[in-house]
Amino acid sequence: MKLRLLTRVGFAVTSSALVLAACSDESPLTPGVGGTTTTGGTSSSGSTSGGSATAGSATAGSATAGTGTAAAGTATAGTASAGTAGVSGNGGTSGGSGGTATSGGTAGTDDNASGASGASGEGGEGGAGDGSRLLYDFETDVEGWKGSEADVIVASDATEFVTGSKSLKFTIPALASETSRTVAVEKPGLWPGAVVTLHVWTPAVDGFYVQAYTQSNNWKVWDTNGNTQPITVVSGGWTTITYTVPQTFPGGLQILGVQVGAGTGQTFAGADFYVDSVTVTGGVEECAGNGSASYDFETAVIDPWAVDGNPASPADPDTVIAQSTTQANAGTGALKVSFTALPAGTVDAATPRRVFAYAPNAYCGDQVDFNVWTPTGSEALLFQGFSQSDNYGVWHADLPPTTITRNGWTHFKYTIPAEILAGGIQRVGVQFLNTGAAFTGDVYIDEVSW
Repeated sequence: MKLRLLTRVGFAVTSSALVLAACSDESPLTPGVGGTTTTGGTSSSGSTSGGSATAGSATAGSATAGTGTAAAGTATAGTASAGTAGVSGNGGTSGGSGGTATSGGTAGTDDNASGASGASGEGGEGGAGDGSRLLYDFETDVEGWKGSEADVIVASDATEFVTGSKSLKFTIPALASETSRTVAVEKPGLWPGAVVTLHVWTPAVDGFYVQAYTQSNNWKVWDTNGNTQPITVVSGGWTTITYTVPQTFPGGLQILGVQVGAGTGQTFAGADFYVDSVTVTGGVEECAGNGSASYDFETAVIDPWAVDGNPASPADPDTVIAQSTTQANAGTGALKVSFTALPAGTVDAATPRRVFAYAPNAYCGDQVDFNVWTPTGSEALLFQGFSQSDNYGVWHADLPPTTITRNGWTHFKYTIPAEILAGGIQRVGVQFLNTGAAFTGDVYIDEVSW
């Protein structure tokens, strides 16, 4: 029988703690109704003509998403019917304009006739006709947005809105000097250089600032520098914030949000805010860089290496890692992985345990070298290189080496996938697979590099 291995399995984390959970591969955000526009098109209106004069009726051209120009038709006289509303996709708001009459004529009898000029077509709801796509409009729910603390209340609400009939309402409590609250969404799927436009309704009170922010590169980078300055707050109205996503790789983008805070010496009494019509343009879809790392485990410091996949209680784990000098592929030290009664598996359902470097400085296509020592009697214990990416939504692994040395070192290579999504890379490591009876013993990892 041959071992059947799942090479695309997902695991998720919440906050900063690593919590094992099954999930499926994630894909980029699905655009809203109308489709995604990348380059834009050109909208044009029909020419107008009149009733009893020589010109015909005016109809506006439909607006397509993206940057376009509308050319109005011109009528010499007569009846012009109103232009038909333009239909836009997810982007593009201007409809084609109606025809303009240069001289009067005899009014026609059509109910829609004006006898002078055709009314301009009204654009369909969507982006700004500049190739942008709609990320969040909050028409049905909060779309994954949450408050940073329990005292930040969020809801889809019809009190204030930019488009449609609802927006995201979030209530900020009273704030002391130099304190703040945030409302944010995880895994927004944005690439470096993307320009995000957020519409925030700001109350007619004093004592606060508002700005967009991101957390990226595996939650290590908090950024507000992407805000276009200055942010001019509209008292009791909609404030438009433009934010450019910074360099986020190799760890990708984890959070997009809005921060409200009280500045130095300010106090804020608390109020309701609203967010609506969040759109994005651009972004460089590339996971490229000069990643490098080398781990020789010569000292007791093993950070950022960790282990998971352990169902036992913390007081009685079946898999423990630590630096050791018992075995070494080079130098005097290695990372020892101790298994105690690792549960039995089968050729069809191996028991996995993962030993990994968290938040590695690695990029798409990097080739990782591993050296693994396994003892005599470990023939049912296999191993493979793996990575997790796109905010833990995508799992990738190679098949185990075809030849494994027992009571010795096995050298093998693992190549990180060439295509990583905007969520970046979270883990690179070795997955051990027990395909036989319960296993107790030590294995070693050494000289890991890329």
